[in-house]
Amino acid sequence: MYILLSLFFLARPIFSGQLKKVLILDIKNIDEDPTYQYLEPSITDAVRNELKKRFIFRETKKDLWQKVAKENYIYLRDLYTDTAAINLGLLARQDIVIAGGYKVRLEEVKSKKKKKKYKTKMTVKVRIYDIAKRSVPVEIVATTPVTNNLFEAVDRIAMRIADEAKKVLPNKDEWEKKGLSPDQETSTANQLTLLGGIGVAVFPDTFSEISSRTILYREVLPQNINLGLEYTRKKFFYDNVFIFTRATYQFGSKTLRIQNTSEQALLKQVFWTASLGLGYRIFIFKKLYSKILAGGGYSIGQLSLDFSSLENKPTKLENNQPTNEETYKSSAPFSSLDLRFGYTFANNVSLETGANLNTYYFKGHMSHLLTANLGMGVHF
Repeated sequence: MYILLSLFFLARPIFSGQLKKVLILDIKNIDEDPTYQYLEPSITDAVRNELKKRFIFRETKKDLWQKVAKENYIYLRDLYTDTAAINLGLLARQDIVIAGGYKVRLEEVKSKKKKKKYKTKMTVKVRIYDIAKRSVPVEIVATTPVTNNLFEAVDRIAMRIADEAKKVLPNKDEWEKKGLSPDQETSTANQLTLLGGIGVAVFPDTFSEISSRTILYREVLPQNINLGLEYTRKKFFYDNVFIFTRATYQFGSKTLRIQNTSEQALLKQVFWTASLGLGYRIFIFKKLYSKILAGGGYSIGQLSLDFSSLENKPTKLENNQPTNEETYKSSAPFSSLDLRFGYTFANNVSLETGANLNTYYFKGHMSHLLTANLGMGVHF
């Protein structure tokens, strides 16, 4: 298991190809001139659309970054400034921030005639910030006359910004050549997975803590079958880290031959578990990913021997009366370790398979159960 863990983390630099998180702030009307306020959403949308045509990235939703700005007293009117853009990028855990503003001015036009002439011109200044490096690798300044063709000029400015953005963002062709796909990352934050599994190994050979007066041998235990429901909350502080909580129902039965007779008793087991933990996910190829999960929880249940079919029933030690059933209750904390591989269909449904190792901590004794699992998950 330790070898598998080592290989898993060593593989991280090879297979990690996560989408960059990009924060596209509103291109602000710096002078707050109401006559040209309509250009603020127009320029911002033009830049966003042009970037999405050429590049692969994950854009942070506007309501999310506005909430961060409000909570940290970053005023929306200041978004074009370096201070506001960089601080918001850091607080929102972004890779790239695109911010800027525009001004509209009357400028004198040189004329051979003595009469002065003026033209209205718009100057747009946009900066692309690399938050990790705390740098401004790209700065674009463009001036255009305010005419009937203004929106065409806005589109040309957006194209120029996109031309410069290639310094920090991978284009779609490059992304596909790496064997990656934009649908590797979805906007979903949650996953609900239905799991089913079967026990493949139990060790050590004996379990002495099920009851104070009972020793069970591995060969006696029935085949363990489990059903589980797991909830995952993705992007727990970091893109690939997630938290999960899981509940399982484990059951099984087996017939045991009574010594020196041809009769058989039925051994049944029923256990419930609840656990909580952390996980890490990496993509391997398109839609194919692997996950490691580590956590802990508590298990409670019982083993019962059914003697109802026996002609000569055993007697209880307490009252020396025949009994139809003997029950052994069990409870213990446990730790869990999972290694899984998954494949995503249509961005919102995935199939996962892997192995789970549970270590149960009884009083003065530990036992281990290795299970093979198969699950279907829904992302939402």
